Amino acid sequence: MRQLVQAVHAIGYAALLLTAWNSIAGARRHRDLRRLDILLVVGSLVAVSPVGSGVLAGNLVTIRQLVALLFPYFLLRLIQHFRHVPVAVTAVAIGAPLAVLLLRAVTPLPWPAWQQYLLSGYLFVALVLVAFTFSAESRRSAGVTAKRLAFAALGTWLVAAIHSTTIGATRWDLDPYSAATLSKILSTGALVSYYLAFATPRWLRKNWQQMELARYLVSTADREADERAGHAADDLLQAAQRGAAGSAVFVALRDTITSDDVTVRASTHQGMIGVALEPEAGPADMTARVAESAIVPLASLEGQLRDKLARTGETVLLAPISSSAQRWGVVGVVQRRGSLFPPDDLRLLEQFGQYAGGMLDHGQLVTEARLRERQAADRRLREVESRMSLMLDTITDYAILIVDDRGCVVNWPVGAGVVFGFAEADILDSSAAALFGMTDAEFLQTLADAGRAGGVAREHECTRHDGTRFFATTHIRRLDPGVEDLRGFVIVTRDITTRRDMEDRLRQGQKMEALGRLAGGVAHDFNNLLTVIMGYTELLANELAETDQAPRDSVNEIQKASTRAAGLTRQLLAFSRHQIIQPAVLDITQVIDGVLPMLQRTLGEHITIRTETVGQVPSILADRGQLEQVILNLAVNARDAMPTGGTLTIRVALEHLTAPLDNLGLSAGEWVRLDVRDTGHGMDPATRTRIFEPFFTTKPFGRGTGLGLATVYGVVRQMGGVVHVDSTVGLGSTFSLYMRPTTLLTIETVPTAETKAQGGSETVLLVEDEPGVSRMLAHVLEGHGYRLLVADAPAEAHELVRTHGDEIDLIVTDVVMPGGSGPELVQQLRETRPGLRAIFISGYADATLSRQGLPPGAEFLQKPFSGIDLLIKVRRLLTRP
Repeated sequence: MRQLVQAVHAIGYAALLLTAWNSIAGARRHRDLRRLDILLVVGSLVAVSPVGSGVLAGNLVTIRQLVALLFPYFLLRLIQHFRHVPVAVTAVAIGAPLAVLLLRAVTPLPWPAWQQYLLSGYLFVALVLVAFTFSAESRRSAGVTAKRLAFAALGTWLVAAIHSTTIGATRWDLDPYSAATLSKILSTGALVSYYLAFATPRWLRKNWQQMELARYLVSTADREADERAGHAADDLLQAAQRGAAGSAVFVALRDTITSDDVTVRASTHQGMIGVALEPEAGPADMTARVAESAIVPLASLEGQLRDKLARTGETVLLAPISSSAQRWGVVGVVQRRGSLFPPDDLRLLEQFGQYAGGMLDHGQLVTEARLRERQAADRRLREVESRMSLMLDTITDYAILIVDDRGCVVNWPVGAGVVFGFAEADILDSSAAALFGMTDAEFLQTLADAGRAGGVAREHECTRHDGTRFFATTHIRRLDPGVEDLRGFVIVTRDITTRRDMEDRLRQGQKMEALGRLAGGVAHDFNNLLTVIMGYTELLANELAETDQAPRDSVNEIQKASTRAAGLTRQLLAFSRHQIIQPAVLDITQVIDGVLPMLQRTLGEHITIRTETVGQVPSILADRGQLEQVILNLAVNARDAMPTGGTLTIRVALEHLTAPLDNLGLSAGEWVRLDVRDTGHGMDPATRTRIFEPFFTTKPFGRGTGLGLATVYGVVRQMGGVVHVDSTVGLGSTFSLYMRPTTLLTIETVPTAETKAQGGSETVLLVEDEPGVSRMLAHVLEGHGYRLLVADAPAEAHELVRTHGDEIDLIVTDVVMPGGSGPELVQQLRETRPGLRAIFISGYADATLSRQGLPPGAEFLQKPFSGIDLLIKVRRLLTRP
């Protein structure tokens, strides 16, 4: 029996040595002195086991007794690897034995037996508390960790039993041999238990790992492949919790198979879900990418991981989640003070990661296979549907949709989306009443009318998804139920906004054309009257003596009134576009000053007009009438932008460009810049890009033709200039006109009534169908020495040419006359008299002269004009080589 006990005791010592060696080797291999806590525990067992005989007898100040008293503290150090131990408990475990030993050192007298029992009782209670802690931690854990902790709890219970046996033998006079034998057996069991807990044999570790792997696989076996892939993170989290001791566990996976982003999908710690691993920023991301395991300090993790896992531990086990084909992510286990167990914890995590990677691969393959099958089925379905709906999908200018008896949309083809702007998901199973500008009750009544009558057709306003409205024609017809008893209505809607807009613009254009013809006709007759008035007023002024001041003042007032009337007729001709383009060298500031009175009357008193001239502005080559029309159009556009009043600023300056402005289309050099700036509501970028398009207008129907700014653009471009607009919503608009200055010509001085025109003795043929104008012109020409031949029609002019053809030096003819036109007459006369000089006069120019321009060797004089204007033209033309 003694030999058997000694053999059992030898087994305990062997387990002690193996555990100690494993602790020392682990500390050396991992360079972590905390692994020596195992050595402290098993070493202190020597002091509390029967090997150190008489542990609780004799002198208590021996080293062996001190180690025995500190044994609970060594066990607490092991517990700290699994859970937090309060500082007060640690202090008691250290302070109580030291206090007792210090007291005994200063008290050399022998201690009473009850004091020795008290010390042994303290050691026994401490061991029981530690054993309870190991047992509770074992129940709280699972898998390999729970088994290790269960053996650690068993060893601690056995050590506590040794002390109870020793106390009983001393207190109740038990047989010393029996007590020693029992202590040896119990100490052997404790040593073996600690060996299995802290230096588990490889075969046992492998068996435990296989059990955990089997449990992991069994827990996922009932799911489909794609479902296993979907739950892979949660399943791996539970397996890692069971298999490895840790205070926190997390599982991070790639977002998709093609993505490089790795995100935490499952975790035992709050706030970890969704944390992304920073690329190439730490060991966790590196483990996920290169599939290599690692044991690292928590402080070395990526920033967000480190912050989220702060205070959960000190060491992290990282294992890749990968397979031979893909690298999916990483699983991490945080340990409070570093693993006391061999690296098989990490190997178990690696195996879990491999199994999880295989599940993810399998799930991906199944998902891809099902996706291919679904795509193939979808393709077949689309082929069938396309044959039925090809016509609907190719019709984009019609909305052909079906609604049920409740008025809800059943289908939504491409054309409906184009016309109404709704996506299919936004409109299906919704009432279609709002599309047609109706309430639900009105729409249902319309459907009922269509059902009774077989169909209805109406033209109305519809509403798009963005809230804009458009005109449309809608036809509604009840569906034939057919064999499947499908009931509802077919609705066909066509957007006719463009057609109606063109019709409205055509009607507006016809009105404008009619009004233009009326304006041109009125201007023609009015100009003839003004020509007579201005001519005779000028003659009357020349005949009055300088002393007749009162009559001369009256005549001057008549001249001023006639001049203002002439300005009005020019505006009418500009409106009707019955003008001849006559480029001339113009002082732009004088043109602006001349048009200001008319602008003030046109814009109204609620708008203030300001003019600015910066420095000396050179002349430009342009048609005065067209330039005035440009200024007028811009001013009217500014007025519409300031309905409640504002300020219109007209600024003229000479701008020097040292480099071209490609964004404005301006080359380097000098440009005369005309700015028309308002303080109106401004324009958004979309409107600003279209303002110069013909027929584009932001005004309501019937309020604008969309030709004003288009005319401005065309005139300025015809002059070789550039138009630029700068506008901000709420801050107004600025139209900038850039025109090249001219230095080749000088501005002609405008003759005044007092200018004495030079006469002559040449023969002039006057052809004018208006008697009053004819008599006035004849009176002016004959009064200055010219010989005059007068005709009132082209036929009479031909007769005069046949009889006096060689004598005629110049022909002055109206453009529009009964029986022919002035240009045709001149062309016919030049067949026999090449080089015949001609002056055309007209209240407005007809289409032929506007299109073809003036013939060579001819001048044009716009009615109304004064006698001095006619004499200057005649003299200049007759003296021209």
